[in-house]
Amino acid sequence: MTRIPLLLLFALSPLCPAAESGIDAAAAQAAKAIPGACIVHGESRAGSRRFTLHGEAPGEEGDPQRALFEIGSISKVFTGLLLAIAVEEKQLSYQNTLSDLTDISFTDPAVGRITLLQLATHTSGLPRLPTRYPFDVLDDPYADYDRQKLDAWLKTASLEGEPPYDASYSNLGFGLLGDLLSRAYGKTWNELVQEKIAGPLGLTDTTQHPSAEQLGRLMPPRSGSEAGHRWRFSALAGAGALYSTASDLLRFGEAFIHPDQTPFAKAIREVTTIHSRAHGLGGPVGLGIMVRQLHGKPEFSHSGGTGGYRSHLQILPEDKLVHAILINHSDSAPAALLNAADHRSEQEAVDTIKVDKAALDRLVGIYQIGPASKFTVIRRDELLMAQLTGQPFIALDPLTPTRFRYRGVDAELQFNPGNEKPIGLTLFQNGREIEAKRTAETPPSILFPKAAQLAAYEGNYKLGFGGVLKITARGDTLFAQLTNQPAFPVFMTEQDRFQYLVTEAALEFKRDANEEVRGLILHQNGKHEATKQ
Repeated sequence: MTRIPLLLLFALSPLCPAAESGIDAAAAQAAKAIPGACIVHGESRAGSRRFTLHGEAPGEEGDPQRALFEIGSISKVFTGLLLAIAVEEKQLSYQNTLSDLTDISFTDPAVGRITLLQLATHTSGLPRLPTRYPFDVLDDPYADYDRQKLDAWLKTASLEGEPPYDASYSNLGFGLLGDLLSRAYGKTWNELVQEKIAGPLGLTDTTQHPSAEQLGRLMPPRSGSEAGHRWRFSALAGAGALYSTASDLLRFGEAFIHPDQTPFAKAIREVTTIHSRAHGLGGPVGLGIMVRQLHGKPEFSHSGGTGGYRSHLQILPEDKLVHAILINHSDSAPAALLNAADHRSEQEAVDTIKVDKAALDRLVGIYQIGPASKFTVIRRDELLMAQLTGQPFIALDPLTPTRFRYRGVDAELQFNPGNEKPIGLTLFQNGREIEAKRTAETPPSILFPKAAQLAAYEGNYKLGFGGVLKITARGDTLFAQLTNQPAFPVFMTEQDRFQYLVTEAALEFKRDANEEVRGLILHQNGKHEATKQ
């Protein structure tokens, strides 16, 4: 399966059950469930900071303030702030184009007309990553992608359709933005981070290139039950190259609460100004940061993910509250820990009604949030089931004929009426509202085998091109994880055949004469056979 190197993201938080109490209770529970995980939570409340560590910290390093992690796409917030500083210093303009700032002869003139503001808001029309480069098979996918490769790709690139483009998350776009800032100043992106942001704010552990002493405090990356891989960056550093600590991230977040106490107050306000409504990202975006509402109050946030790390930064300026969550494991979802703590108990007791099958069938469909996220809604007997990209199907209990509550999850879906069928739906979860538009696509026919049936497929399958697919069952859902990728759910469409809904791919399991599963075929851009190890 084609891997999407993560550098997370403006991704939607997983729909997951609420914890009994607090972020730390949820973190402690998660650390027990994920082998080898170290979870650090930092909180700044009106300037008073506290730190906790859950799980495993190697050696004698048990100080949650000093534990070092890769922070992935939280780096994009630093790149957005660097752009705002460059504009304030009159070094650049938001409307500067690629043609203005490079000597590339673009095959498609539209690529040359891409502006810095479009790069900073994911509205450039560029793909998530450059094509024709093996990001999907490399343990360290960004390390060798240098400026020469970037310029060569840009020279021949072309855009589909016409601007203005809806927002579509692009690591390429932010990596390019960081590289353009580097060209404009004649310094590396990391040098700009140190000079313009880390130095003035006193962020002593935020860097692209940690020292030997800092590496001694680095939490080792984990992926599944195996060791993960550190990621290095060249030309695309602005997309996700930074290492940091919870202490530094709290200090960084506090700057957004008190911008007038920093040397670049105007630039910070530019970063948190809505520059695009960004339907394709699930909500408005500033310069590299999500600008949403949480229970009616402003929320600035970003997540991050690399080969063996996950992170989340949340800033609530009106409450003078900053949360930083850092985890050294790819099988984790830091934002879900915040969601668990945000659970509102008064929403637990609800009365449900019965809706007939014909009425449920009118709600069945595919509802698109953006290019990378959608809801698949199907009927299973007398129940409506909903699946958000990359997650399992969850049953919905009807509160009204058009409003449903997720079973076991503190979230609701409201189907927005049209003439015959809904024109869209709205997800209500954790004080947020996210809209999705109905598409003309037909949902697949999904079978729901029992957990005992899924156990026959579990195991490691060696692919011919060198990767290993790890197949595991979690409850009544099968998950497939390719080497150095997150695990994605796959769904049975017929006996021994499972379909991905996150990408165009399917798994066909093969049995021997004794009806035991001994291999599989990955159907994606051809057929790829794998043998069960």
